[in-house]
Amino acid sequence: MPMYGNRYAFSQFVAIFMLLAFVNLPAIAEDMTSSWAPIKNITDCKYWFPDYKNTNHELEVPTWSGSCRNGYVHGQGILKDASVYLEGNFIHGKLQGYGRLDGTINHKEGPRTGHFEGQFKDSVLNGKGTFEGDMIRNNKTIHLRYDGSFKNGIFHGLGKMDLGKDGGYEGEFKNGEFHGQGTFIYADGTRYSGSFKNKWEHGIGVKKFSDGRRYEGEFEAGYSNGYGILTFPDGTKYEGNFIKGTLQGQGRIDWSSGSYFAGNIKNDIPSGHGIFGFKNGDTCEGQWLGLNVIGTGAGSVKGKSVRCFMEGKAIKFAN
Repeated sequence: MPMYGNRYAFSQFVAIFMLLAFVNLPAIAEDMTSSWAPIKNITDCKYWFPDYKNTNHELEVPTWSGSCRNGYVHGQGILKDASVYLEGNFIHGKLQGYGRLDGTINHKEGPRTGHFEGQFKDSVLNGKGTFEGDMIRNNKTIHLRYDGSFKNGIFHGLGKMDLGKDGGYEGEFKNGEFHGQGTFIYADGTRYSGSFKNKWEHGIGVKKFSDGRRYEGEFEAGYSNGYGILTFPDGTKYEGNFIKGTLQGQGRIDWSSGSYFAGNIKNDIPSGHGIFGFKNGDTCEGQWLGLNVIGTGAGSVKGKSVRCFMEGKAIKFAN
């Protein structure tokens, strides 16, 4: 049974995730320019605030609730304008240590509104932190919560991402992407635990589908790809080489009835040379197309060599 559906669902989630992983709120964008900016309510006092390329947001001149030292905001205080709120301890104009940021940015892909809290360095999240907020994409509001490690404002290290009904991920991040060991839960309840590479399921892992199927083995770019075992709720088992979710080449199918096929398989179906075995130990070896032996095959009944062939839809044996 092909598994394309879940890979597609995963790609949909990744598309959402990639938009959210680089949420363009102040102090968290990867691609940014920075500058010193003035304070509205204090003359000759400035602060350091990262700004962003390719956004529609123009930061208003903010007010500052604290003191200034040598021309820079300094000490505990709050910087805010109509859409951004930044609170914490500032040293020489830059937020350092524990702080929080709330705001709405009108980005070209839609407004992003959220709350950041955690460890800042030079007004950028570095270390442990959280983000919770919304973004609008294709007229749909997506809510995200992230708890974990940040590096230069990007999800990096161990973290947990919760998208509510849209799923979630817990594990390792690298430069804003799923990378390393982790667990991903789909919106339909399907769960994957294993290795990720550059946001995709990649390497060794286990995927438990919401319909009861279970695949354990190799993955590549989000597909079951390579050696693996796929088990169905009724006990039927596919084992062998998978290509993009289907059993291909040499493999084995064990049915819940006790029968099996071992040989060449194409698109999850016996195709070419192989052996069909019955629960009682009888076998039929030959060329197969589906569950039909082509022509006459070499059979074995209670250890005795016989001929095997199709009669209607049944495999028959004869001397």
